[in-house]
Amino acid sequence: MVMDWRPLQTARMKPFRLALLLVALAGCNTPPTTIGNDGAVDGGGSAGAAGGGAGAGGRGGIAGAAGGGAGAGGHGGSAGAGGGSGAGASGRGGAAAGAAGHAAGGADASVGDAGDGAPVATFDSGLDGFVLDNYHDFDQTDLGDPSLSLPMPPTLTFDGAVGSPTTGSLAVTAPFSGANQFVDIQKPLGATNLQNWAGKKLHVRLRVDAGSTFSGIAQLYVDTTAGYLFGGTASNVAAGSDWQEIVLDVGNPMSFSPGYDPTEVILFGIQLNSGSAGVGATAATFHLDTFTIE
Repeated sequence: MVMDWRPLQTARMKPFRLALLLVALAGCNTPPTTIGNDGAVDGGGSAGAAGGGAGAGGRGGIAGAAGGGAGAGGHGGSAGAGGGSGAGASGRGGAAAGAAGHAAGGADASVGDAGDGAPVATFDSGLDGFVLDNYHDFDQTDLGDPSLSLPMPPTLTFDGAVGSPTTGSLAVTAPFSGANQFVDIQKPLGATNLQNWAGKKLHVRLRVDAGSTFSGIAQLYVDTTAGYLFGGTASNVAAGSDWQEIVLDVGNPMSFSPGYDPTEVILFGIQLNSGSAGVGATAATFHLDTFTIE
């Protein structure tokens, strides 16, 4: 279902608020699957939220039952429970999540190396072309907006000592101080390097560093065509400091702009947002690693 939204004029105008609304209506996504320190996704996931149709089985997993519609079990995981109106979307280790009526199959839990699919950014020695978005958002607060003149603006740096599954990652500091504030980390591909990601899934690994109390939302997204038309999926960020997997079904995002075309991806990224409930949000540090496409 195409969501109504004001016309997008640049790559930076994303309907995040609409995605938040969808998450709330679905009872919120369960947190992404956590990844052990050895890089392997934890198996034996929890039951999925209720679904309207049968969830597809992950590789080596168990398909959800039809009728009430259960989320699929990933490799080594269990099937989600049925009932309700939103489809169960299975996590990579078998944890299923209700996500606004979208169904997705589970992925293989064996990701001890670079994870599923082809690497598109692994941060072995640098930023790999990623930048902080600095757009002046009129609905929410982009902490990267230079017009805010923050005493301590957000930062994006390379960290050669931390990573998953190997060292080398992006370190992001975000000076959250209230609700509906975000940092947006993105990689432009350029009009001469459009990517056809139709039918594929984009993955990234995220860690909230120890000492940070972030409990907001991560939205993995792509912009498409020369008009930078948006498609993205919002997920609740799991508590704790384990690595966790964030996944976007590029062909079936939670929210998208009219004219969205996954055959012409021109930019991809992730937005970290304190959310509408983040009144007491405080500064947080994140690490990002291993963007892959499968």
